[in-house]
Amino acid sequence: KENLLAVARACDAVICCRARPDQKAQMVGIIKNGVPDVITLAIGDGANDVDMIQEAHVGVGIVGAEGVQAANAADFAIGRFRFLRRLLFVHGRWNKRRVAKLVSYMFYKNIALVLAQFWMGTLNGWSGQKVYIELAQQAFNLAYTGLPVLLVAVGDQDVQAASVDKLPLLYADGVRQRWLNTRVFWQWVASALGESLLIWAVVVAAGELGGGPNAPGGAGVTPATFELGTTMFIAVVVVTNVRLALEVRLQHWMFQAAVVASVLGLVPSLYVFDSFNADGTRGLVSGLLGDPVFWLTLLLITAAAGVRAFAWSSARRTFAPGLRHIVREAEHVTRDWAPVEAWWAAQKAAAADGKAGATDSRRGSGTSGDERKVDAMSQAERTRRSGSGRSDGSGRDGGGGGASSAVGVTIGVGASAPASVVGAANASARSGGSGWGSLRVAWSLAKTFRYTGAAFSTEDNSAHAELVVSRMESTPAELRHSLTRVDSRGGEDGGDADAQALRADELERELFDDAAASAAAAP
Repeated sequence: KENLLAVARACDAVICCRARPDQKAQMVGIIKNGVPDVITLAIGDGANDVDMIQEAHVGVGIVGAEGVQAANAADFAIGRFRFLRRLLFVHGRWNKRRVAKLVSYMFYKNIALVLAQFWMGTLNGWSGQKVYIELAQQAFNLAYTGLPVLLVAVGDQDVQAASVDKLPLLYADGVRQRWLNTRVFWQWVASALGESLLIWAVVVAAGELGGGPNAPGGAGVTPATFELGTTMFIAVVVVTNVRLALEVRLQHWMFQAAVVASVLGLVPSLYVFDSFNADGTRGLVSGLLGDPVFWLTLLLITAAAGVRAFAWSSARRTFAPGLRHIVREAEHVTRDWAPVEAWWAAQKAAAADGKAGATDSRRGSGTSGDERKVDAMSQAERTRRSGSGRSDGSGRDGGGGGASSAVGVTIGVGASAPASVVGAANASARSGGSGWGSLRVAWSLAKTFRYTGAAFSTEDNSAHAELVVSRMESTPAELRHSLTRVDSRGGEDGGDADAQALRADELERELFDDAAASAAAAP
């Protein structure tokens, strides 16, 4: 499993053919347990895919001719395989952002609520005296801030679905954890810290000036503890709802109505608490809401917190915009997609040029005669071994440093074999030197399949194993010479095809056993 995982991680794709249901699940489990920082997705349309779907982090079932067993066992069910693109790139991306905003905002609003009360400890000798009406505090998450964030978590959209189809690179925002990571989390915590300090400082400063003529204690009288606490509580509710409104990208009327209802709902609920003298505060609410100092304080806090959040968001989009910001500008401001599409075309062209350059670095004019001979040999060997099947794998990972080498591995079986692995060849030696560590791992896996017969067979002439060694300048001369002896049509040694195939297998085994031993003995 360790060897298979090592080769699989170095490949663009690994294809398992003619695998049993338990083997499919095992392949998913190897990646799921061996690479803990990735999310696995399994998709299938039949009962033999159920084990694989249940093993993956995310299971997708296709409802089709083979029944609904896969769909019943999956997390998501779709009608066609092509719907997977929209499921991932559009709905998956939207949902990733929604969950990130939900988690961040839940921490933010509760930290702001608690810290505002915590700072009051500096004025009461850290006695633990509460300043919020208990019933109001218990209703904070459910009644005053619950509905708006719920609507954000199920319906917010930062970009349109058509934009993701035009620019699949937008999906990278979720893959690269741009919405929720350590830096983003602490930014939300810092925002809650700063706004709790702002609320506490402004409320206390206003209290030091004394209440207005309609204040509960009278004009010029220092407000009571619960008077300060209720003012802070109302300010926290207003500020946190305003902050959420600034984070939302789809300003739907339902969300706007939810924000207004959450804030205005404070008034009747506080009167209800006042009516049965909650925490001994009878008469406090009517006097507080009739005091102009209270309204001036609330307006000042809301404006300061809102301007800060808006200025930070605007500065980030102006001086360090991401692709999603540029796309939103094209959607809602300029209505001009030409610059974005031109940029995307340039990115794809650059990527294509990079791949072409990597290939040219190995097979261009600077390639030695021995290297071209090995390349021709490799193609001939693939043709001989493929039989009825074909292998398109090639060592395509090029360019880069001069110390490492790239190794491409393709291992497969015929239709009659019980299991197989076809690795799309694009494995690069990640360590320095000649890269013989990756070569040894890859060939060890190939030998294991060959000796056990589980996934390699030479008898039906339909299985194939390919090892392409690129950038042969780091490969010993005797290795290059030995490779040229493997010929697809009888070669230098002559004989019929079966005898030649067996001879080629022996040559390869001896060759790479010697190479592995030399690499292990090297300092």
